[in-house]
Amino acid sequence: MKKRLTAGFMAAVMIISLLSGCGSSAKTSSTANNSSTAAPTSEAGEKEDTGTKESSGSYQPSSALTLVICASAGGDSDINARFFAEEMSKKTGVAVVVSNVSGGSGSIGFQNALDAGTDGNTALFYHTSLTAAASAGSIPNYVSEKFDIISCVISDNTAGWYVSADSPYYTVADIIEAAKAAPDTVIYATEIGASTYATMLMFENEADVDLHPVDVGTAAEKCAALLSGTVDIISAQWVTVKDYVESGQFRCIGFTADAKPDIDSDVETFKDQGVDVSATRYFVMAFPKGTDKAVEDYWRDIMSQICSDTDFQQRFTAACGASVNADSIGAIDSWMKQEDYYKKLENMMRGN
Repeated sequence: MKKRLTAGFMAAVMIISLLSGCGSSAKTSSTANNSSTAAPTSEAGEKEDTGTKESSGSYQPSSALTLVICASAGGDSDINARFFAEEMSKKTGVAVVVSNVSGGSGSIGFQNALDAGTDGNTALFYHTSLTAAASAGSIPNYVSEKFDIISCVISDNTAGWYVSADSPYYTVADIIEAAKAAPDTVIYATEIGASTYATMLMFENEADVDLHPVDVGTAAEKCAALLSGTVDIISAQWVTVKDYVESGQFRCIGFTADAKPDIDSDVETFKDQGVDVSATRYFVMAFPKGTDKAVEDYWRDIMSQICSDTDFQQRFTAACGASVNADSIGAIDSWMKQEDYYKKLENMMRGN
């Protein structure tokens, strides 16, 4: 197997398997630059001033906050961000804008949020793929090196591998059999260097097979690729594909989680099917380092209020499948542990 792991490489993969147990408007985009707001603009129809003001010695936002996500519209990142943006707007009375900036395994959105500056009007809202991308060298820095992470809002263990309805593959064993019979021919949609790529490497090691990875982009592009028949398999979060599954267009062959996620599906996990592959996707909100502490404290408190709201937790899980971290500040530790683990995987992710 051309990607067969050395003893050190295999130890690194064992580390990544532990991950599931860890407790400004966008300027440019290679694929999409789509913004929407969760609250109305000014009566004149113009975007309100994005300045901030001090009130009685404490920060209060005067208008819009932009959440930059490193993905196109329509995927789980976009859906999750908009769900939170609506709630943030209700809590604060100001517009919360979602800006889609995809491309470069998240590097374009990462840099866009960083370049927006420290005025507190732009935050990064994205997930584990940025950590994997830094490990792979697609992004020069880990999130915590350039941003202050104020909240870890979501833990998502709903990722699964999906095939089209007319695919000959029904189980993980079917994929292994096909890949052994014809190595490097089963086409797997991914972003090279992102978390889906790390999952593929784990699978190849555990099953001793070679898949054929094709970089097609983020979640929305993966779904389009599977619909068009240009790939055989995609890895996706449940919220992204549930409509396709329910309509009979996609079929899940297994979930890449330690335990079956709490969603309406009879499909088993990879582990239950004999292949030890699992990982959890975390979502964080972060401001560029140098942002005023009062700004960060304000939004940290707002996110804590939202995430500890049991009604919101239930509504979000019912709509998106993933779990809200009730202790969104304490959950930052899970993100930091994941960064530490991925730093140990740099050789693997960079193909050394």
